[in-house]
Amino acid sequence: MKQWTFSSAAAAVAVAVTLSASAQTTVNELLFNSDGTLSDQYPRTTTAIASPVTVVSGFGASTTSPYLSGLGTLQYTVTGAGSHYFDAMIDDDADLANGFTHDSASAINTTSLPSYFSWEIGNPTSGPLKGDTESNSLGNANDVPSQTTDIAVGLGFNFNLAAGQTATIDITASSTAPNSGFYIEQNNTYDDPYIYGTLSITSGGNTVPDGGPTWLFVLLGLSGLVGFKKVESKFFQKNV
Repeated sequence: MKQWTFSSAAAAVAVAVTLSASAQTTVNELLFNSDGTLSDQYPRTTTAIASPVTVVSGFGASTTSPYLSGLGTLQYTVTGAGSHYFDAMIDDDADLANGFTHDSASAINTTSLPSYFSWEIGNPTSGPLKGDTESNSLGNANDVPSQTTDIAVGLGFNFNLAAGQTATIDITASSTAPNSGFYIEQNNTYDDPYIYGTLSITSGGNTVPDGGPTWLFVLLGLSGLVGFKKVESKFFQKNV
């Protein structure tokens, strides 16, 4: 029974999002690739965000009709032993009423990322980002580092599950930067959404911190030491 977690922002399974009352950020497009099955969505107030993700928080009506808010947390879960992958492209914009070209973005804290996590920044309609999301080949690169253009963000997770395990992925766009870890800061005219993700793999419903097997062995070792001390104490008392 174990759980291990990677958070591209912090060691957390789910991230709560507090939305600004004056938020201008809206979501124009969401593209998901879940084990090769593609879902390309253009959310409107009459078209809710749909499978393969569920809305954990946020992504309600925005101040820019007819779009939905681009801030909140989306969640994807999968079971089944074997290898899996999930890629998400999030196209958040600040001022859709006046066009899509007010954005730039940068990746923060890109060192020491695990091999199963990937990211990419690019234009959602030109350049490699959309194709890389569709082919599970996000390149850990900013395709438009010196441009102010229509920006989208890609996050990817490649992982293995054993029998009985469940993977939970949370994709978060927040108006507040996380305290630590990897995230993408999208700069635009009104808001600076911060986009990041978490991966949690659970087995049997038990929660063990990141690096769970190591801590489990430590706890077992301490338990053995306590047991040894009790036996040693009884032996000593008996032979005094």
